[in-house]
Amino acid sequence: MPKVTIFLRVSVSLFTFIPCVAQTSEPASIQITVCQLLNRLEKFSGAMVRVSATLWTGPGTFLVDVTCPNRIRLGSIEFNNFVSVQWPSNRRNKISVPFDDDPASEHLLTKTMALYDPTKEDLLIDLEGLVVTRTPPYALVLPGSPDLRAGFGHLGMAPAEIFIKKIYSIRRIPIPAPRTSPAR
Repeated sequence: MPKVTIFLRVSVSLFTFIPCVAQTSEPASIQITVCQLLNRLEKFSGAMVRVSATLWTGPGTFLVDVTCPNRIRLGSIEFNNFVSVQWPSNRRNKISVPFDDDPASEHLLTKTMALYDPTKEDLLIDLEGLVVTRTPPYALVLPGSPDLRAGFGHLGMAPAEIFIKKIYSIRRIPIPAPRTSPAR
């Protein structure tokens, strides 16, 4: 009899504990490409995603996918196949982001950028973050000015933005021939 009682107590304790652990875990991020994000802006707006892409730096910082076959067009405006990249603490950020900057991710990016030569290398980044865009998509063009972008990043070039929650990796990849400006 005592063995049965102990077994029942342990079993009940485990069943009571397991649901608590499941409730405290964060929802899983969706693994997507930049192309998938750009082709389904409304679906991914407000979603936590994990993206692996080329990181482009210049005037602004962007995730780039040069393999996307189509660019987003709204009237006479054509957006680049970019997703602007921001930290939650960015002072220009007027969006409430439910997490803070990750110091380990900031350190990894800073350390990698110190060694990076954009004329000889590409940066491949794997990150998790919150996607923001304007919905409906026609809100990416300024009302009353159909020739002016209202996108994200430098000059509003990107139709979406991602706030970095965590950078999992950044790799410097040598390119076959030196170039005069970063890949676009």
